[in-house]
Parts: sequence; structure tokens; C-alpha cells
Amino acid sequence: MFKDFQDKFPDIKVSYELYRHFLKKDMNISFTLLGNEECEDCESFKLHQPTCQDSASCDTCISYKLHKQKYEKARKCYQEDVDLSTKFTEKAFYSADLQKVIMLPHFIDCIQLANSGKVTVKPMEVTDFYKYIDHSSQHKLKKSTNRIYLKDIVSVEVRRNNFNLFVKTEHDGELREIGFLKMKHIKSHSIPDPIQNSSPRGITEARKSAIISTLTRVIPENRLPFWQNLHTNDNSIDLVNILDVDDCDE
Repeated sequence: MFKDFQDKFPDIKVSYELYRHFLKKDMNISFTLLGNEECEDCESFKLHQPTCQDSASCDTCISYKLHKQKYEKARKCYQEDVDLSTKFTEKAFYSADLQKVIMLPHFIDCIQLANSGKVTVKPMEVTDFYKYIDHSSQHKLKKSTNRIYLKDIVSVEVRRNNFNLFVKTEHDGELREIGFLKMKHIKSHSIPDPIQNSSPRGITEARKSAIISTLTRVIPENRLPFWQNLHTNDNSIDLVNILDVDDCDE
């Protein structure tokens, strides 16, 4: 921040101490390092970097380099969406950070305090979520070449009256059209409404233990209660390793 200030205002000569004092005391801007607020990839790389002896051939370092390039492009695209949203008011633009978990309870208090109670914040309950059924065609998925995975998608475009998705795997790449729905839904121009949740889906006890065991190495102890209190259900399907598919009729 201080370097940016010097670059923007070269005629103003102040020491770092005075700059820091002014921001902290007069503008109430904290210099506290927000540890463990970064995404999992960044946090893992911070732990890995001090012990890495050969970053040029290290898979973790190479993966982080690609990750860094991707999030730098994402920031640029965020701003482009802002500019486009003011220019094309008939279109909706949404940007979301899917790389990290935000402490939402703190967010609720922050909004209420910042607006002196003028804004009503609605905490999400179990009943605010729905059981969306997979209506994708397994036949189409099996026939597809160069299959795109959700983890690789950086941009999605949805067009009115079109049942296909238009996606990008690189921010500066070309849109690729994906047709994935079952034919019966395309012909009927409809998809059944999802069922409202009545209880938490939960995860298996074994998976919960594995998650906590992994996270204890990268997040502070005061962040663990969320995971420790996570609802468990041993009948819950592991969505990472098992695909729950209804009938695949076309």
C-alpha cells in the first residue's frame, strides 16, 4: 500500500511510519495480516515454499504459478464485468469468489453494524436450500470429447431460451457451448422444480474426520468449530467419489 501511495503521489514526501499512523489512527484502516483468509491453494503454497529446494521442477510450485496467473486474470475480469454492467443494463453480470470460505457469521454482524440496523440481514436456514436433481444426460457425457470439469470452469454464460451453457476454462479464452441436459427436458422446455430441504444433508463421519485432520494443518484452532459441528449422516453419498444418477433415459 505504501509503495502504491508513493507511485501515485510522488510529490508527497512522508515516512512509512507517518503513513501507517495516519491510516490507522485517522482513517481506521487496520494493518493486521489476514492470515488464513486466502484460498486453500495459496495457504498450502505458503506452507510448502520454505522447504522447497527446486521450484522449477516442483509440481506444487508449478501448480501455484498457474493458479496465480488465473486469479490475476480473474481480478481483471471482475472489473470488466463492472464496466459492462453499467454499459449493458439489460444483461446481468455476476462475479463470485469460489476459492475460499468466508466466515459468514461475522459478515452478518458487520452489515448490521455498518448500516445502523437499516438493512435486514437474513441468515440462511436449511429450508432455504433445495435438493437439485441431476438432469444431465449420461449418454451425452460419455460421447463428449475434451470433457470440461467444473473445477476448470472460470466463466459461465447463460442465454435466455437456450438450454445449453457457454463456458470458459481460461478468462481470455473462447466460449465453448455445452449441451448436457436429457432430451426429454429439452423437448418439454422444462425442468422439474427441486424439493425443499427439511434437514441438513450432512457428510459421513469418516469424511468429517478426514477433513478436520487435513484442515488442522492449515487453519488456526478457532476456525475448526464450524467443521467440528458439521452435521453427519453415514447414509449421505460422497459427491466427490460417487455420482448419484437417476435413470438415464433420453
